Amino acid sequence: MDLGSGDGKYTTDLASRVPHRRVVAVDIDPAMTEYARAHNTLPTIEYVTQDMSVQWSALSPEIRLLEGKIDVIFAHFSLQYMSDKNQLMSVCRQLLATGGTIHAAIYVSDLNLKAAPNKRREWCPSVEQQAELWRRALTDNGLAIDALKITTETDRNDRQNIINFMPTLVNHWRKYFETDEQFESEKSDLFELQFDADYNAGADAPDPKAWTHFLANENIKHVLFEGKILRFIGPVPYFLTLDDIMNKSDINVAGGLGGSIPEQKYLDGKMNSYKKRSNIHHLSVGRDGFWRIVYKDLMTGRAVVVIDSRRKLSYMAKELIALQNNIDYKVSDNKQQMIN
Repeated sequence: MDLGSGDGKYTTDLASRVPHRRVVAVDIDPAMTEYARAHNTLPTIEYVTQDMSVQWSALSPEIRLLEGKIDVIFAHFSLQYMSDKNQLMSVCRQLLATGGTIHAAIYVSDLNLKAAPNKRREWCPSVEQQAELWRRALTDNGLAIDALKITTETDRNDRQNIINFMPTLVNHWRKYFETDEQFESEKSDLFELQFDADYNAGADAPDPKAWTHFLANENIKHVLFEGKILRFIGPVPYFLTLDDIMNKSDINVAGGLGGSIPEQKYLDGKMNSYKKRSNIHHLSVGRDGFWRIVYKDLMTGRAVVVIDSRRKLSYMAKELIALQNNIDYKVSDNKQQMIN
């Protein structure tokens, strides 16, 4: 899925580079969808008009039919316009298949970076705070984090491109205002702050009228954009059953952890056997009177959770959250005990 596919240019790039059977390209703007269908299409690309910021129940039946079937969600500078990060990641989690991944590049900016004290916007989070909000949105919805980093990227822009692009940059702050009227009343100041932060970053001192001065000086033909980009990779953890690992049906951990627990040597042998017949090359299981499930696939950084029966996967996969590093869960038939 290309989330926020726009005119389809990056969608066709994605389709040409990533092995796939189908690409679902989603955008909120019907005009963009129609343009993409006409100018940037391939036989495997399907363009759909859909607002992805809504709750799952408000999505079209066409999108909801994709639940648990998407292997990769690609979001190229579209997520910054979404106000409810947690809700968006919840929707993405429902769309992704087990082992699926969301790859996102998000423009982040700090309007207060060079603002005078009387021009600071208290509602504007810093770049680091924005990164933390995305981190929490991922983990709160059961997504692991393979990577999350902020980079500074520069690009030499010509005058007309800057004039065309600045409204898009400023518009992504709209989500912080309760009404469009409030946003419009502050828009002129936001242009000044935005331009000073991203296009005037190398200046010796802040310029509270940076945008105005740029527009007035037609001799300025090019400006260096210096912006912050947040990139993250958020995979769905793999969920395995005890039988997947042990391949031995008479090992019983039901009924309050009843049954025999095998010796570590035997357990290690079974784990090694599983590694050889799977794509997961680094697994380990501890025993301390309980099954200790967990552990990471060190090749990918994804969490691996062992559950005692396949029938539990359908509801446990959505309820086990914050699977990071070496968090241990103990196997039990009691769902709440296991979650705790």
